[in-house]
Amino acid sequence: MNRRLVAVLGVAALVLTGCDSPAAAPGPTGPPAPARPAIGQWHDLVYHERLGKTILVNGGPEQATDADKALELWSWDGSSWRRLSGGGPAGADAPRWRNFAATAYDSDRGVLIVHGGLQGRGRQLPETWEWDGTRWRKFSGDGPGGREGAVMAYDQEHKVTLLFGGFGPDAVHGDTWAWDGTTWRQLTDAGPSPRAPALMEYDPVRRDVVLYGGHVLGSGPVAVADTWVWDGRAWSLRAAESAPGTRVNAAAAFHSGLGRVLLAGGGGPIGTANDLWGWDGTAWTRIETAGQPARQAHGLAYDPARRRLVLTGGLDQPGTAARYQDVWEWDGTTWAGPA
Repeated sequence: MNRRLVAVLGVAALVLTGCDSPAAAPGPTGPPAPARPAIGQWHDLVYHERLGKTILVNGGPEQATDADKALELWSWDGSSWRRLSGGGPAGADAPRWRNFAATAYDSDRGVLIVHGGLQGRGRQLPETWEWDGTRWRKFSGDGPGGREGAVMAYDQEHKVTLLFGGFGPDAVHGDTWAWDGTTWRQLTDAGPSPRAPALMEYDPVRRDVVLYGGHVLGSGPVAVADTWVWDGRAWSLRAAESAPGTRVNAAAAFHSGLGRVLLAGGGGPIGTANDLWGWDGTAWTRIETAGQPARQAHGLAYDPARRRLVLTGGLDQPGTAARYQDVWEWDGTTWAGPA
């Protein structure tokens, strides 16, 4: 199983001259263009509390990208981007680029965690990396293995990062793993049916982890609309059919101002959605907004310092649609963008 199937489902002179050479004609004046990432799709956004910035975990286009190019990290401050990591070869001390990786931020240890991901046509990566704000560290032990489309969330209540599901080399997974910064351990293979790409987010108000949607494989790919909650011991089904409807490639973030896990967009039954939903622990309720772009396979994070929900890139339809490079922000009422 590779990302092409998932998409269907949703879904660089200064010229130095000798002293006897004539001077070069002056070039255009003005400041250089600001640096910005080539945002694509199947990337991730996380809010890094220790840095106080929204971080883009950026992959790369699958065509004509060197396999050893480093994974890029960029920070967004509401008006401009700054590269934090990447931009050259990966070497041994930084991860290679990948799309469709599982990411999470451990707020207790202040580290960004990246597991797995895809480098085109089934090249699923098995390693786990952590970034402490300056350096990368690679974990070399056993764990969930090569996966694409798995989801991760940091469970603050139980001090572990959870990983669920995703595509492996030969199967769609439905297992749950915990990462404590040193060791992976499998917790259970009971609960939500094997699936990818679902969404999963920690809810600090209700102190549990919420998982929603994705697609499963039966006689064929089937998108689902069920809501599950992890309490630290087991998964429980809260709703077999939830109001947002079937979704793949949706994105989620916890909005501390509203006290809810938010779901934005995704591929739905009638195309790419441009809606926003909030989970209150019992049910999903639609939140009325103005100007939200229709997106799937996008990034989403909440910046509590600026009180903005940030959305980046993605697709407006599945398959070979244009990859967006923009940034949108929601102030609680209206979406502003693109930036």
